[in-house]
Amino acid sequence: MRELHEEFGLDLPEHRIIWAQPFPSMHPPGRTGWLLALHLDASEVAAISFGDEGRDPQLLDIGVFLSAPDAVAPLQDRVRRLLADQADGTVPGYHTGKTSLFP
Repeated sequence: MRELHEEFGLDLPEHRIIWAQPFPSMHPPGRTGWLLALHLDASEVAAISFGDEGRDPQLLDIGVFLSAPDAVAPLQDRVRRLLADQADGTVPGYHTGKTSLFP
C-alpha cells in the first residue's frame, strides 16, 4: 500500500485488494515481489498523481499494454495471469476478506 501511495498518490485500505500474487522479484533478483490488483472508480483514477519513478508514466488500456512491444515482458505475463484468474473466478487462497494479506 506504501508503493500505491508513492507511485500513484493514492491512499487506499488493504481490503480493496481484489487479487494478489507473489512472483520472483525482478529487482533485486532472488527475492519475492507482488502484483496486486484493485478496482478503482473514476474519481480515484482522476486523482492519480504519478511519483518520480519511471520515465514516462501513463495510463494505458489493458489491451494496449499487453500488446506493447516496449512493455516489460514479465509484467505483461503477470497481468495475463491476473486476467486469466479473474476470468475463471480464481482467488488466491491466502487472501480473504477476514484475513490480512500480509501477516
